[in-house]
Amino acid sequence: MRNKTSGADTDLTSNKWNEIQAIVLFAVAMLVLISLASFTFSDMGVFTSKPNVPVRNFAGVFGVYVGAALFFIMGLSSYVIPLLILSWAVARLFSVTPQKIYFKIFGTFFLILASSSIFSMLGGADNTFRFSLGGVVGLVFSDFLSTYLGRGGAVLVIAVLFMLSLLLAT
Repeated sequence: MRNKTSGADTDLTSNKWNEIQAIVLFAVAMLVLISLASFTFSDMGVFTSKPNVPVRNFAGVFGVYVGAALFFIMGLSSYVIPLLILSWAVARLFSVTPQKIYFKIFGTFFLILASSSIFSMLGGADNTFRFSLGGVVGLVFSDFLSTYLGRGGAVLVIAVLFMLSLLLAT
């Protein structure tokens, strides 16, 4: 006699696995958001001669390093990361069939590139302010596009890249 699992058992197991993934993704999104929201440069000795002891970041030392890395690389568009992870959590919770992983990777990369560039272009002519808004990625990419396409062409390319990346990343 052969032991078969019914389709209902497989669906139940699949639904539970999706719920577990959704909860983990939600927790990661909240941890990254808390790290970013409570980040202050005074928590890290690299940025100040008198660092906060103990650190004031609500996610602890982990939050300080995550916040510093994301703000350096992406500037204010760092807040896109927890939103993106949260959208993945909601998709897993409602059992939306995930697309190929390389679509998500490319979409996420281009979403970061586009959103960082948008923030950097909003900063005007002051490179320090533009860096604080868009991070190193936004500053370099927006300067590259502005040099070769002009400001109007750069805005157009970034807007199209942003819309396409939203489709791929989410």
